[in-house]
Amino acid sequence: MRPGLSVLTSLVLMASPAVACQNDTECRGGRVCKDAQCVAPGCAADVDCPDPQVCEKGVCTSPATAAPPRPQVYGEPETRGIKGLWLTGAIVLPVTYALTVTVTSILSEDSDKYVSLAAIPILGPWLILGEDSGGYDAPLAASGILQLAATTMIIVGVTVRREVPSRYGVDGSWTFGPTVTPGGSGGLLLRREF
Repeated sequence: MRPGLSVLTSLVLMASPAVACQNDTECRGGRVCKDAQCVAPGCAADVDCPDPQVCEKGVCTSPATAAPPRPQVYGEPETRGIKGLWLTGAIVLPVTYALTVTVTSILSEDSDKYVSLAAIPILGPWLILGEDSGGYDAPLAASGILQLAATTMIIVGVTVRREVPSRYGVDGSWTFGPTVTPGGSGGLLLRREF
């Protein structure tokens, strides 16, 4: 390289301001553009972060816009049945009943007699067992036991009451209105506060 060109290049570079970046996309390695220089991200105070972000533990983050959660306030305790018990019984009983009637109508030779017996809930399978059932005693016994158990679950689940905390707060109120999420998107919010 010629000495004159080298000196000219040095003078031009020294005369122009050194601009390393204009935005964060021009910086590499996770660095950010600050004061036209690529620097390591981080902050020491809120002034180091762009608005509306704040400095938390050396990182610029969006401020939390949601209010802190309120403690749960319960109303008076309620007495309820055992939902899991009666609901299970309410599912098992009709399924078992329908299967008993369907299988009996398919497998029995004297279908009118046995189907009419199978149509009697809970007792039907036992009445068919008292007759000549045609070789399917085990499924009939299982059906009779399941129908009886399901009926018992329904009765116990509905009649046995237990005290549970109320899910509805004493000061519960509904709010409806516009909302903005921390990410900047918005919408309408319908919220029940307890």
